[in-house]
Amino acid sequence: MVRPRKSPSPQARRPFGWQRNNNAREGDLFFADGKVEIHYRNLLLRADHVQYNAKTYMAAARGNVTLDVETQHLSADSAEFNVGTGVGRFEHVRGEIMAEHRPNAYVLVSPNPLIFEAQEVRRLDARTYVIEHAWLTVCMPDKPNWKFFLHALDAARG
Repeated sequence: MVRPRKSPSPQARRPFGWQRNNNAREGDLFFADGKVEIHYRNLLLRADHVQYNAKTYMAAARGNVTLDVETQHLSADSAEFNVGTGVGRFEHVRGEIMAEHRPNAYVLVSPNPLIFEAQEVRRLDARTYVIEHAWLTVCMPDKPNWKFFLHALDAARG
């Protein structure tokens, strides 16, 4: 069974944290390689390579990019993400989003997370994603009973 990722540890909830193996700095720009982690509030962004602007909070990440925020988990090849606003764009993405389900006699609900793979995902805010060229399911991802294939989806949580 697929389990949603846990939110970042209490250490990750500090206002801002930056961990990296190799780094350089030019003014407000930081360049880091090797298991880079950016912690900001309840958000954890990881990647192999990151260019980060401390003034704008913009991070350009590539290689094994992951974003964990509460019950949302994205894995991508690359991303441009504002850690201050939570807005960003991810390419070649696999994601899991656990949603709260309210009882409804007319809608089939599952305790499983929404699982998807997409060419591109844009995170517009904490509750809204635009998912493009994707499939999604709430079934077991290795052998799903069904998948929806879509060109574009504007998905809002809650």
